[in-house]
Amino acid sequence: MMQYAIFDVDGTLLDSMFIWEEAVDRTLRQKGIVPEEGLIDAIMHMSMEEGAAYVKERYRLPESSEEILTGIVAVVEQFYREEAGFKKDVRALLDEFKNRNVKMVVATSGSAELAGAALERLGVRDYFLRIFSCGEIGAGKTQPDIFLKAAETLESTPEETWVFEDAIHAVRTAKRCGFKVTAIYDESSKKDWEEIRSLGDVVLEEADSYMKFFEEQE
Repeated sequence: MMQYAIFDVDGTLLDSMFIWEEAVDRTLRQKGIVPEEGLIDAIMHMSMEEGAAYVKERYRLPESSEEILTGIVAVVEQFYREEAGFKKDVRALLDEFKNRNVKMVVATSGSAELAGAALERLGVRDYFLRIFSCGEIGAGKTQPDIFLKAAETLESTPEETWVFEDAIHAVRTAKRCGFKVTAIYDESSKKDWEEIRSLGDVVLEEADSYMKFFEEQE
């Protein structure tokens, strides 16, 4: 049975992908700008810092990338601290992993602070050894850095470590590095689902319970 796991947050642990699109949309509309269709698709593979820089350049905003990022984070901060909830049966999966002494870390493209706040409120923050963010690491999930750093913390090799992900770019990277991947359906990645599921060692479809993971392993 598995001993090591790396979890994405948005769209994987938490049902939260929609808030990022809403935050970017609201930030631009407050400036009188109507966002282009598909903007969130263009930035969702980036770290928060990279996404803010992209929005600044794309829409020629006078604010610094840091100021843009502050505006976006202000919109989502309350959501994570007060509202964000688990995806279906995530709590049961995490409880079972904890009972089996599986070592777990988080690797998120979003804010480590906000992810931690949500997980603390939901009662599972102490299940994880660390929460890594792409901003801290200095590279998005198109690069292997965050996964390799997470494995280093787990004291594991990619071949013995499971990555739980819902986004195609992250799944591709994890597979390329030799990690085992649990591919998780999220509506935000619907257009990429066929490729995502083709790469998964375990596949959790839209209607599946996360507890299906154990059925696939036993």
